Amino acid sequence: MVIEDAGLHHCASPHKALIEMYRVCRKGILALEARDSLVMRSAVALDLVPQFELIAVALAGFGLRDTPIPNYIYRWTEREVRKTLESAYPHHVHDIEFFYGLRVPNYRLSMLSWPKRVATWGLSQGLRGFNLIARRQGNHFGWVAKKTGQLKPWMESDGIRMRRDYDIGMDPKKYRGYHE
Repeated sequence: MVIEDAGLHHCASPHKALIEMYRVCRKGILALEARDSLVMRSAVALDLVPQFELIAVALAGFGLRDTPIPNYIYRWTEREVRKTLESAYPHHVHDIEFFYGLRVPNYRLSMLSWPKRVATWGLSQGLRGFNLIARRQGNHFGWVAKKTGQLKPWMESDGIRMRRDYDIGMDPKKYRGYHE
């Protein structure tokens, strides 16, 4: 099992990193990342949460690929996780479960200007209650993607080619450009 906690958004290509984690794992992956929800997009638009990791560079001196360039904070959705794995491994069945939460970044609140700190603290209190009702609107997101070992029903048992006898719901021979 590969376990990842808030690391994919540090990659120049988070989708490639997810594919690589899935490729090297035996049983599956557990990933915990930032969520791309309506509430988070609103918080970014209101400049309450950052879109780039400026704080990491200001405090530690490094960001993207260990350079002084702040990295973009990539936030995920269920659809992106599924599309990424389906694109990389279209022949396999994927067993993916999603989890949701709210993580209030108290350390970050202490660094904000006084008006933003008060506004963000007030919003975070409201979000705690809202998050009990609308779990998917939190800023924290996780998934477990297990390797099932199963092939899609249209694949041959060796997993190298599509089954010729699979009913695709239409007759390709009726296509004008079809050549056998």
